[in-house]
Amino acid sequence: MSAAARAAHPAIHLPVPILLALGAALLIAGQPLAAGIVPSSGMGDRSGMGGGVDAVSSGPPSAASASPPEAATIGRGVIDDQATVVDLSGYRWPLEHARITQAFGPASDGLFVVDGARFHDGLDLANFCGARILAAHDGVVIGAGRHVLDVSGWAGDVAAYGARLDTKQLWGTLALTVVIDDGNGYRSLYVHFHRVDVIVGQVVHAGDVIGLEGSTGHATGCHLHYSLYSPRATSLFDTNPSEVTRSYLPAAEIARIDPLSVMPPLEAGWITWGWGARDGS
Repeated sequence: MSAAARAAHPAIHLPVPILLALGAALLIAGQPLAAGIVPSSGMGDRSGMGGGVDAVSSGPPSAASASPPEAATIGRGVIDDQATVVDLSGYRWPLEHARITQAFGPASDGLFVVDGARFHDGLDLANFCGARILAAHDGVVIGAGRHVLDVSGWAGDVAAYGARLDTKQLWGTLALTVVIDDGNGYRSLYVHFHRVDVIVGQVVHAGDVIGLEGSTGHATGCHLHYSLYSPRATSLFDTNPSEVTRSYLPAAEIARIDPLSVMPPLEAGWITWGWGARDGS
């Protein structure tokens, strides 16, 4: 460059720290933003504990992670009444951006017994403590809070169990629960709320907020235990005998169906499988 040109365009000398800062900013600007991360807090309940993970992606899961493993699809063919279940429709995921931390099926510490093996009677989903729990189907609330024994699908008299809770003042140890009559012959049970936001008699629609995810009751972390049954079903899940003896629980409950048999694809709710949940143990 000639002297005249240099005089017309004098050089700009910036301090080294400023040059370094500008270079870093340009590098960062050229990178894609990281996906949002939501901490997973869900573990399990006394019916079985699924493994937790450190984080859950806020975006739709990949096709590989969204495919439910074969062992976890145990359901309709396992119990007599489940083979005759009509195709239920109108269901949605009650918790979004969540991981399945405990599958429906055999579980080493399940509260119930099916074909001689301990069994977990629902599906555990975990997002984070305080996440919004949504109605999975249109319906009417028939139970809300802890005093829901009469609408929770126990087979037989719950009087002895209730009397024990009264005598020992143990009602406060039970999970906050919501029971909804889905209007199609089935009832949805939602368990372990931090807070319940509906009352008995309230009409809800699929997707309405019914409370917040929590860890009340026999839970090892914040999660939602979701189960589904028909009060007209004749098949039963036997209660683990030791629990019947210790807590005076009814000897059985009306058999549940696998929630995966009525839910939309996992990617519809940004659902993935958590560690330890693939085989239901």
